[in-house]
Amino acid sequence: MYRLFTPDWMQRHLHDTTCSLILTTNDLELPWELLYCNREFLCLERPVARMPMGSAVPSPKTTPSPSPKLRFLLIYSDPDGTLPAAEAEIRQIQGKLQQSWKDRIDITVLRREESTGVRLNKELRAGTFDVIHYAGHANFDTQRPDLSGLLLLKKEIFFAQKIRRLLEGRPLVFLNACESGRTANEGQAQSVSYMQQIAEGLAAAFIYGGALACIGPLWPVYDKPAADFAVGFYNKVLEGHMIGEATRLARLESKQQSPDQITWAAFALYGNPTFRLAR
Repeated sequence: MYRLFTPDWMQRHLHDTTCSLILTTNDLELPWELLYCNREFLCLERPVARMPMGSAVPSPKTTPSPSPKLRFLLIYSDPDGTLPAAEAEIRQIQGKLQQSWKDRIDITVLRREESTGVRLNKELRAGTFDVIHYAGHANFDTQRPDLSGLLLLKKEIFFAQKIRRLLEGRPLVFLNACESGRTANEGQAQSVSYMQQIAEGLAAAFIYGGALACIGPLWPVYDKPAADFAVGFYNKVLEGHMIGEATRLARLESKQQSPDQITWAAFALYGNPTFRLAR
């Protein structure tokens, strides 16, 4: 891919600099982060992010009112009770972050029975959260990606187009969502495909709605390494790293911890990699 798709002048630029990159493309199925240059994968060598091409541009939004603590919203959605690993993921993230950052963060958790459309409407419109992490089911419409959505209690679909219109503030969004009807556990990988849809998909809905950035896997990943990746990513973000650099460092950590898996390569970052979350 690197030799075929990268112009000579860009190859020279990548060889001579170590800058962050934003890849603007509507071909989301190609693993652009795995371009191999300077004897290393692009996403391990430098911060890399994507910006989807679509009919609209991301909405300019103001940041929430300054608060002494960063506010996390952790959402566990499992209408059929088939995702015990997703619940474990939320519990792990909450425990690890409170253990290391309890003086700097506040965490709100929406559990299975609380993950309703009414509650999510309220939280997105309030715009008070700095981070939104979703673990659970999602519904994917391959013909109309804007009609894809998060699958909430009683199988209510919270559509991508609704997210785009309601979102306030500039949250950092992390999506670990598996297809409706699939069971996520160590024996069967989550099936996550929204990142491969065109710009109207879930990830782009958050970006177009004004989110600081959105991160999620490009292909099926196992639950435990995915949760570990999320914890590593949040730790780097809270240490003050740029979002793109936090993603790169989380990749390196994941690659070292699970060398027989490619979880480190699965995650794609949408947005500007030079943004920071920590105040």
